[in-house]
Amino acid sequence: MTDLGRGPVTDLGRGPVTDLSRGPVTDLGTDTLLRFLGYAQSGDRRAAASLAVQLLNEGLTIEDLIGGVLVPAQQEIGERWYRNLATVADEHLSTAVVQAALEAASAASAMGPPSRATAVVACAEGDWHSLAPRFLAEILEASGIRVSFLGASTPADHLSGFLADRRPTALVVTCSVPLYYEGVVRLTQTAHTLSIPVLVGGRGVTPYGLATRLGADADPDAPAGVVAQLEQWAQTPPTALVDAHLSECIADADIDEAAIAAFDVLARGLPLMAAYDEPQRDRTREDLAYILRFARAAVLVGRNQVFSDFMDWQRSLLSARSVPPSALDAGVAALRQVVTHPQVAEVLVRASTVVDPG
Repeated sequence: MTDLGRGPVTDLGRGPVTDLSRGPVTDLGTDTLLRFLGYAQSGDRRAAASLAVQLLNEGLTIEDLIGGVLVPAQQEIGERWYRNLATVADEHLSTAVVQAALEAASAASAMGPPSRATAVVACAEGDWHSLAPRFLAEILEASGIRVSFLGASTPADHLSGFLADRRPTALVVTCSVPLYYEGVVRLTQTAHTLSIPVLVGGRGVTPYGLATRLGADADPDAPAGVVAQLEQWAQTPPTALVDAHLSECIADADIDEAAIAAFDVLARGLPLMAAYDEPQRDRTREDLAYILRFARAAVLVGRNQVFSDFMDWQRSLLSARSVPPSALDAGVAALRQVVTHPQVAEVLVRASTVVDPG
């Protein structure tokens, strides 16, 4: 998302994307966390990895390391970027440190007593935010569950053969951003075709109570609940699997066409856009399509809050960068004039706070 042509400033997944905070978080004290954050901000991967292993050697479990150090650190990294106190480059540097600490901790810790349960953990198609599901995969393995971690944006057609070969107890799908709901459903349907049950979670799903709607066969609370559910299914697989349900909505091709039309509306109402060069024009059209895709996501799952949360988040982000929220509102108002899909138009109407731009 951008400020209508000035250049990209976010993609909603840059903030914290894990809901591991629903589980226990150990209070390790401010000094330890600040020390780790110092390493993260300076890019000192070796020092961060050494600290992570040291904490494990001192008796900390990997779940407590993740919940008490790595997740809070990653959240602070995302928050600093969100408040415009760090650049995307800074955020990438710090995230690489968190990943290095996790790798070192993983190598230094043993699996728990072997479980009968096995799991495949994957991000939804299109979702490239793989750190939170990696945290979960490590916690599952620490509980003795053998995990195949597939990482970011797993294509459904490739997943099918993998699941057929491995036959895990369950597939665990994460979704960090509402834009990827259809990618979640493609994976859940792929698993169900093979009679493999599915769990679904992540920041784009859990706050809205959408797991079952997206095809999850259970909705456990926190990582400990995931462990318990997998153990139960290893003993007694579910006899009936849940059908995902997404509402009919505007197609991607129509979104692009609407963004082009909305750009023309904006250009008529905002004379300053006459001075935009071609890259700025292209970025503005992309911004408008981005807004519309979030509105579409809200319609797909029947949750207007998905779009209102996006708007609130985006206004605050733009404000931190001295961009008036009216830029975002003007884009929504322009889209409202050109979108014909009734449910999407209704979502846009509810979010609009300014008069149509012209």
